[in-house]
Amino acid sequence: MIQTTPALTPQYLEDLQRLTQEYARYSRSGAGLGSALGGLFAYLILAVDLIGHGGRITFLGAYAPLPLKAVLALAFLPFLWLGALAALKAWWYQRHGAVEAPPAVDPRDRRRKIALAIAAPVLSTVLMLAIFHNAAPMQWLRAGLCAVLMGALAILIPRLLQGRMERMLGALLFLCPALLLAGIQMAAGDSLLALPVVGTLAIVLGVKEHLAYRRLEKRMAVLRGVE
Repeated sequence: MIQTTPALTPQYLEDLQRLTQEYARYSRSGAGLGSALGGLFAYLILAVDLIGHGGRITFLGAYAPLPLKAVLALAFLPFLWLGALAALKAWWYQRHGAVEAPPAVDPRDRRRKIALAIAAPVLSTVLMLAIFHNAAPMQWLRAGLCAVLMGALAILIPRLLQGRMERMLGALLFLCPALLLAGIQMAAGDSLLALPVVGTLAIVLGVKEHLAYRRLEKRMAVLRGVE
């Protein structure tokens, strides 16, 4: 059976443009299952904190170090997540061909970068004081991992993450393991509460984006005359 090329009518071109724009969104701000995976990682960090501290919750946070073997793997979670994001975008959400969305121009991006550049050294100082002042076990390893996480927080998030949800999730996935490595029990008033809230939003949004992508693929197939 010979397939004929669809006529390039104005309606066809309009539909093609709209589909291309929606498809290109997944090259930048649409993370799909990548967001859902990050949400699951947020819940994993939450579980380590709660289980490690015997279910005890502190509203303001406290110095209560967990064994290094209990938190060491968490230091690699944000980098694993970034790798999964890149892999999903390249091998799944751009599998019909790479279409790069134009970079979003947001005047607040510069302020965000400056804020991260200021916050990262301040947070690193707080973490180092917690580690060395309290003589945490394996303190040099803990300090080195915290420094790597805080450096990545300042450098990688503004460069690699485009969507607001991805940035919020990325900040938590880098910061919370650093807190636990420094021996700080997360405060229920902020970081501990943020994990399930942002994690749930990321899972819901990620699944929603993935389902939208599947519908997009069906519309693309119809437009090509495959179905």
